[in-house]
Amino acid sequence: MSKHTRGPWQVHQLTSQSGIYDASGNRLASVRYVADARLIAAAPTMLEALRELVRGIEETPELFENAEQGVMARARAAIAAAEGDNT
Repeated sequence: MSKHTRGPWQVHQLTSQSGIYDASGNRLASVRYVADARLIAAAPTMLEALRELVRGIEETPELFENAEQGVMARARAAIAAAEGDNT
């Protein structure tokens, strides 16, 4: 698993670009559109929520009998991509 800068991340709008900063105020990235900055800044929170969702479904599959397997496959693939696992 590759490591990433822990969240939460914050968006700061600048004159021509928006910046993404970690909780310590370190600049992580600059993007042109604030919508992109918001999406990038939400990534750590979304990843953790997705991990918890997958873990919950795996631990109590009987409650999710009708859960589409394709959704779980996509969720696992998204987690793997975020963690840098290309296997």
